Amino acid sequence: MRIVKNIASNIHFGMTLVLLLSTVPALKAAGLPLRFDWEHFFTTFWIGLTVQSAFFACLLYVAAFPLRETIAPVWDRYRQQKPRLLILALLWAQLYYIFGPIGLLYLSLVSVAILEFSERTREESGGFLRAVTSIAIPGAYWFIGLILVFSLNQAVIALKPHAANDAVLNRMDSWLLLGSTVPELAHRAYKSLPLGLLSFFDLLYFAMFAQVGAVMILIALRLGRKRAFQLVATVVTASYLSLFFYYFWPSLSPFYSCLGHFDALPQTLRSYPIQQGLLAYVTIVRDHRPLGEIGTGYFIAFPCMHVAAPTIALWFVRQWRRLVYILLALDALLCVAIVLLEFHYVADLIGGVAVAAIAIALNRRAGNGKPEVARPCGQV
Repeated sequence: MRIVKNIASNIHFGMTLVLLLSTVPALKAAGLPLRFDWEHFFTTFWIGLTVQSAFFACLLYVAAFPLRETIAPVWDRYRQQKPRLLILALLWAQLYYIFGPIGLLYLSLVSVAILEFSERTREESGGFLRAVTSIAIPGAYWFIGLILVFSLNQAVIALKPHAANDAVLNRMDSWLLLGSTVPELAHRAYKSLPLGLLSFFDLLYFAMFAQVGAVMILIALRLGRKRAFQLVATVVTASYLSLFFYYFWPSLSPFYSCLGHFDALPQTLRSYPIQQGLLAYVTIVRDHRPLGEIGTGYFIAFPCMHVAAPTIALWFVRQWRRLVYILLALDALLCVAIVLLEFHYVADLIGGVAVAAIAIALNRRAGNGKPEVARPCGQV
């Protein structure tokens, strides 16, 4: 019985193995290359996403936890040891010189957090290294899952038609939205909403991965590696379930079939060139034209992982009420962004919540199911 429970609580490992063994045959059947754009994958997820997640984790930590734990110790340390301010100023000047103002915005806060965290773990043997591995190991597993889903969802595009299912989702939206559709709502929003607000929604949409990454970092530092790994395992499971649904019922985002989308969408938004690139990528894969490398293209509309992953993150931080309220507010705005940018149908959002619930249920006992005691970041 214990063996059965262990297998059930770690079903994500079995799913990962099955997909790993399926990747090469699937890519060959789809006529896709067995080469990956590793430079882009690592730059995007191991560098870009890591920095963004760390930055977001700092903001959430300060906003959601007591000041006596977050800002007060830092303030006291720099107030008592003023030479640290000079060192920090020199470090920030170097960061500005190398990465510019945007890089400085992210790395200034992250650098302070790293220095502070090293101080808090100095007296604990191996504390800092243990903290790093508590983040890196779940992160590596998440990366493996992303590679599998990215590659296999592209194989589905080459092997199966999508148009009929998109029409069904559009009709479902018409019922849910009382006769309207996502493209109609989005085009009205482009005409009526200020560009600054649309830019905010655009930023929020692409910050989803950083939001979930930030939650993983906070959980790793406060509850330990097992709990962080359970979060990642649950997100990965939801991704695999989405891929399963996508294989049997493939569908693309509304903007793929919306003829007037790029005429209405403001060209200054980050979504504009990204969506054009995705549309071009889909055309190449569908037409079986030569493709040099597998890139970071993700095309699964139903169910929506942009809702599933944050929903899972909310479940894992439910004991921290203030953090839950902050994330709920962000996720409510994220749902608006998802629809207004025509990345998903409304029906996709409902599917995303359902997939999150299934993934949570499947992984309730992952990480041995043992609750760990919350502690301040720095006590790892």
